[in-house]
Amino acid sequence: HSNDEKNRRLLDFAKNPLRLTLLVEIKQQRDKEGKEAEVEREVEIYDQYVDLHIERELSERGSTETGELKKAALAWLAYESFTSEKQAARQLRRGWARDFIDKIIPKLKKKLELSAVDGRAAREEVLAEGLITLSADGESFQFFHPSLRDYFCAWHLAKNLDEEQTKNTIFDNLSNSKVNIDPQWGGVFVFYAGLIDDATLLVGNIIHNNYIKDDIFFTNLRFASRCAANSRYI
Repeated sequence: HSNDEKNRRLLDFAKNPLRLTLLVEIKQQRDKEGKEAEVEREVEIYDQYVDLHIERELSERGSTETGELKKAALAWLAYESFTSEKQAARQLRRGWARDFIDKIIPKLKKKLELSAVDGRAAREEVLAEGLITLSADGESFQFFHPSLRDYFCAWHLAKNLDEEQTKNTIFDNLSNSKVNIDPQWGGVFVFYAGLIDDATLLVGNIIHNNYIKDDIFFTNLRFASRCAANSRYI
């Protein structure tokens, strides 16, 4: 891409206050490293910001836990908050979240080959203030912005479910009225389109699936175009 096109993309991203904030943090860190901030798609903003934020959190707290484990645990937590039928899970209630993290840490340690990691310390690090925060009443957790929850859920889908499982999840949740895309899942699949190698199947199924009918405003077609714009390849 030419520099003009890169600058135009950055200006487009910067029109959104949250994305501008994330971009500024990314650029400040890249400047410290003597590197250029390479961002061409929305998902890359979140990818880089999350990784930088986790790395900084661990460093500031002197934590010995790994960023890879923390990211995977937060992603699983976000996915569960979307898919679980339990109200406590969907609301990320404090007690439920702590029990859930305790349950998944051993699985993640085994998967990531991190047998030396202390499970209790890992749980405290995953739920430490930062990307996820406690509500004012201290009863539930929340991601500091809804789009971050969307990103983490999409990351879990892309990293942990095979194509058939993901397809079932997509079409179980893309539509709640058999007319339009369920708005709760819209952001998740825009990010998901950017995290997988090839978004052709996803975008094609949104446009052509007979189960999900479009409306007079072409809502689903516009949604498919957002997925295509964020994708690595289509």
